[in-house]
Amino acid sequence: MSPEEIAYTESAQALDQQRAALESFRQRAANFTAAAAVVTSLFAGLTVDQNSGPNGLQVAALIVFLLVCVAMFLIQWPWKAWHWRPRAADLVADYVDEPDPERDVEDRAREMLRDEALFLGENYDRNERVLDRLYVVWTAGGVFVGAEILLWMFAI
Repeated sequence: MSPEEIAYTESAQALDQQRAALESFRQRAANFTAAAAVVTSLFAGLTVDQNSGPNGLQVAALIVFLLVCVAMFLIQWPWKAWHWRPRAADLVADYVDEPDPERDVEDRAREMLRDEALFLGENYDRNERVLDRLYVVWTAGGVFVGAEILLWMFAI
């Protein structure tokens, strides 16, 4: 295996692992949303007095529940910021339809693997920046779930 093939394989595997991490992250966000919904439905049913309406803590808990939903929605949203693979049209245009017929096919193949390994590495870095921002949102959502539970407990 050539160095170019190794670099390309490693870059492609890193992106595959990153995509799997994103899917796992989205699943955990869905679990947070479900947990917040269960907490809200359980505690709201126990604490809201139908005659007097919700008190301040109950309203605050409902607002925090909405914040959880917004945060987790941002994670679930199919952002167009993700970059996974090169476009086939670009590969063909850059390496197959090359106007220089004197270049050896093997040289072009090595150059393509090298360039694509670098391209995939750049995609990984771009995706990582988006994942880092979503992780901050996910952490905030976790804090909101904890705050919601506390607010409902104090409202009892």
